[in-house]
Amino acid sequence: MIFKKIFRIRIFICRLFCNPLFIIKVENGIVTKVSGTVKNSFVYDCEEIFKHNDLKFAFIYAQNSSYGKPILKSSSEISKSVLQQLRNTWSFN
Repeated sequence: MIFKKIFRIRIFICRLFCNPLFIIKVENGIVTKVSGTVKNSFVYDCEEIFKHNDLKFAFIYAQNSSYGKPILKSSSEISKSVLQQLRNTWSFN
């Protein structure tokens, strides 16, 4: 219960300070788009990657870089290898 509240607070803080283009969260294994515009095919691919890697609570977001191109970032629950899988999928969508 407390973990879920902390998780939601972290997403709220990300929305305030990171100014993300979009946020996608996985909570209890259910993937949903929190904010922003992103293709449904990418959300579906994220769901497959999260299931394959057994992630239950995590979120990813895109943020503009200093060069104006979006960069995909994630919460600390997502390992670097899983984040790279998500980046590869995002580049195809």
